[in-house]
Amino acid sequence: TVLADTSPPTVILTAPTDGTTVIEGTSISVQAAASDNARVTQVEFSTGGAIFETDTATPFAGTFTIPADFAGAGPSPLLLTVTAFDPVGLSTSDTITLTVIEDQPPAIALTQAPTEGAEFIEGSTVFFEATAADDVGVSVDLSIDGTLTQTRGSAPFSFTLTIPGT
Repeated sequence: TVLADTSPPTVILTAPTDGTTVIEGTSISVQAAASDNARVTQVEFSTGGAIFETDTATPFAGTFTIPADFAGAGPSPLLLTVTAFDPVGLSTSDTITLTVIEDQPPAIALTQAPTEGAEFIEGSTVFFEATAADDVGVSVDLSIDGTLTQTRGSAPFSFTLTIPGT
């Protein structure tokens, strides 16, 4: 006698946890644990009804990039859903709610730079240094007369500029 499979799989979102606060414009890792009396054939991760990742093998995981303008009106809920399927198409879902907050602008301060209006002889070297911090990540650019000349992607944010000839 062959019995029909009437037991859906079980699934739970294991990361991030319900209630976690995340920053718009960042990528988050999602993970789920799923099991079934036969086997789990696939796990789908979705938000807003749109699937952003499908995984067919453990560990069930994916990555979701939160849109950069998601929390423009203030902290906003984001529902993440995971759905597990078994070989006969039975499914079960689990949903959590994250709070998405706005990405704040970076803070920067020049710690070493020439004074405004300083004059230099061509070929001389000028040193610039800055501190910078951000809630997501930061890089610092050195621009001269609106033209990007150097970029530093991590501290120390130090720049040496040789004054060009005319």
